[in-house]
Amino acid sequence: MTATALEPALPVVKHIYQNFAFDSLRWNFVQLRPDDIIIATSYKAGTTWMQGIVANLVFWGQPLPAPLGPLTPWLDFRIVPLELVLTGLGQQAHRRFIKTHLPLDGLPFHSHLKYVYVARDARDVFMSFWNHYRGFTDLPMTIFNTTFGRVGPELPRCPADIHQVWRDWITPR
Repeated sequence: MTATALEPALPVVKHIYQNFAFDSLRWNFVQLRPDDIIIATSYKAGTTWMQGIVANLVFWGQPLPAPLGPLTPWLDFRIVPLELVLTGLGQQAHRRFIKTHLPLDGLPFHSHLKYVYVARDARDVFMSFWNHYRGFTDLPMTIFNTTFGRVGPELPRCPADIHQVWRDWITPR
């Protein structure tokens, strides 16, 4: 069926995102349920905040059954073994909510699912990113750069010059 003027075309995957942190191909292995909620935000734009809001809506008035990490996993985060993420999701009997930082052109879109998107001023995102990135110790750098399956270059150390980081971050590739 093709889209009409009254029925717009649904988004489709046009890009595969793989680097030291992401692997968009992991979405090919999850069995989505009709009532799943996808929390899709760029990094440092309020993802954890939105995960907490959705968790409290799903478990209205009840204590959360687990911390946000396992309760609402980041599916495309390649550092956590995919088998663990899929097993954890499969064991959840409640309405599931899954985190992603993928852009829409790298995320499978299903019209029956609910998507929550959070936008934040790019300057705020950058400052949050800068603060997060410059705080990386040797341990996360080693994990990002040595976990099996990395595609592309290693994550470099955060440059000391915030202006250089801004130029690198804001420039399209």
